[in-house]
Amino acid sequence: MAESGDVQFPSGDAPAAIDITNLWANNATDLIQMSIFVENVTEKGTFHFFYTHHDHGMALLVHRSHRHTRIVAYQIIDLTHSKRVACPGAQARWSKHADVIEIEAPQSCYPGTIPRKWMFRTMSSLPGDKHDWAYTTEDLNLRRSGDPIYS
Repeated sequence: MAESGDVQFPSGDAPAAIDITNLWANNATDLIQMSIFVENVTEKGTFHFFYTHHDHGMALLVHRSHRHTRIVAYQIIDLTHSKRVACPGAQARWSKHADVIEIEAPQSCYPGTIPRKWMFRTMSSLPGDKHDWAYTTEDLNLRRSGDPIYS
């Protein structure tokens, strides 16, 4: 069993195509799942999914253009750098009709000891000359089920 949760965000604080109104995450023993809801998601854009523990973690960048959704980068991140890594089994789904972008990635893609608790966040950007970023203003902290909460 996994701990899951969601956080709501106000609508209208970013351009409509990237205005994140909800972040849902599930921290299962073997799998990370995240969904973001964007009321007017279009066929183009980039969404960044982060799960971190203190000053290190993972970032998954999902990009869509010309009806193709792809994971463009899966990175180990810390305070000073990031490094692309392979993550077999990572998947992304983009549904304009459901206004949702979803990812899932095996916990095993994180090198080393997997933290018992991740902090989940997301941001988004538009293609072209505009670089409008929509950071979530709240973090979602979830532990794996059955594990004590660690700070």
